[in-house]
Amino acid sequence: MRTKKVLVYLALSFIIAFQVGGDAYSFWDLPTKTTSENVTIGDWLSVSTWGQSAIDIINYIDANISNDPNLQSIYDQSGNLSKVSIRIENLTIDDISWDIVGIGTKTPTTSLGFIQIVDRAETGGSFVHAILPPAPTGVDPYIDYNYFLVNDVNNTITNNQYSIRLNYGVSMQTDQPINSLTEVSFYASRGLSSVSDDIPVVSRGFSVEVSLNNSNWTTIGSNSSVTPPSNSYAFNQYVYSVPANLSGQDLYVRINYSGESIGKVKDAAYSRLVIDGLEFN
Repeated sequence: MRTKKVLVYLALSFIIAFQVGGDAYSFWDLPTKTTSENVTIGDWLSVSTWGQSAIDIINYIDANISNDPNLQSIYDQSGNLSKVSIRIENLTIDDISWDIVGIGTKTPTTSLGFIQIVDRAETGGSFVHAILPPAPTGVDPYIDYNYFLVNDVNNTITNNQYSIRLNYGVSMQTDQPINSLTEVSFYASRGLSSVSDDIPVVSRGFSVEVSLNNSNWTTIGSNSSVTPPSNSYAFNQYVYSVPANLSGQDLYVRINYSGESIGKVKDAAYSRLVIDGLEFN
């Protein structure tokens, strides 16, 4: 059960996350040996809890891609994705467990929804990453890069380092109810991620829902599709109150993003939703 006040963007603690470079071991041949030994136990990386979320996503896909070929479509956005969906359960993002559902569409342009973790320290230089980074088949743009850990335009209102980015059609819902929920608020950007992007962006609609049982959902707020001005990427704040008949109860929360691509393949317009400063009251 979650506590009442949850600030998703205050993730500053660091943890030992995973081992790289393969397994290693050592041993002592005599129990009476007293000389000092330097023991190699492998190389370890320290990453933030947000970085760990990106690692968890890619580990899930690596482990399941052979059993679910649709996961490959996250990278290449190809194949017949009509009515296709994927589900990644129990993904922890800053102490909140989420279930992520990617929604596939075939018309007019193939796409399959997924999320990425925005880490604005990962710049790869002085530029902001494109709307969709290239699939992980070439040279990594910066050290420790993976497809699910990206940069994006900064929110000058909060100046937070981390955010969540939803691509195409995708929903994210809490795996456990939020205690005594009365309000959901966050900042969101739906415009271009960089003035230098060559790929046009269309701003698609989103909705916020709550549920007592993780089954029957009530919409508490929505925002329709709009066409942002060229290279506009400002963050707007959205505040949605839980209706009186549900207010103060323990509720699941779901954010839906109807971000399918628009137009013909060569002239397709893409979309993404950057969520920053998500707060449950």
